[in-house]
Amino acid sequence: MISLNFRKYKLYLFITVVYFTLYVLNNNFLSIFTYKEHIHFIYLPAGMRFFFAAIYKEDAWVGIFLGSFFAMVFLFENTSILSIIFYATLSATVPILIIYTFNSLYPLGKQLENLNLKLIVSMAFVYAFTYSFLYALYGYYILGTTLSNFYRDWIATFIGDLTGSMIFLTILASQRHRILKFLRI
Repeated sequence: MISLNFRKYKLYLFITVVYFTLYVLNNNFLSIFTYKEHIHFIYLPAGMRFFFAAIYKEDAWVGIFLGSFFAMVFLFENTSILSIIFYATLSATVPILIIYTFNSLYPLGKQLENLNLKLIVSMAFVYAFTYSFLYALYGYYILGTTLSNFYRDWIATFIGDLTGSMIFLTILASQRHRILKFLRI
């Protein structure tokens, strides 16, 4: 029992570090694709969220939450702690819910052997649409952004999450045997 818990803590730490590192790399090397501080037209951390959600399902939640939380705490300016907690919760919850929804309709398989291009595009689209809508809705209703900003933020976040998810899910589908072996799954 103790080794199982230790293994989960290692997983949480691993996902947290990967998320935070990928966020920093995304901001530094893909800054040309930044729409504004919180929104990128290519957002690799969104793909990483979905990648770990597909592999670990609910076990990935803590790591994704912490990675998102620390990225926002250390790298965002003028963001309230309530907004940070909301965004981190949204970041961790939405990809896992989308994975479970799709897995119930189109089983992905224990080793993700059924993950194909049609499923990748469908899941990435639904994930990006859902996350970006909730993200923009929070900005509109809670943070008081304008309606035009709501639409622009929604579209920009959708594009960034879609591209990031497509990149990571394609890598996962094409290299799943190597990735799962590396992660010892």
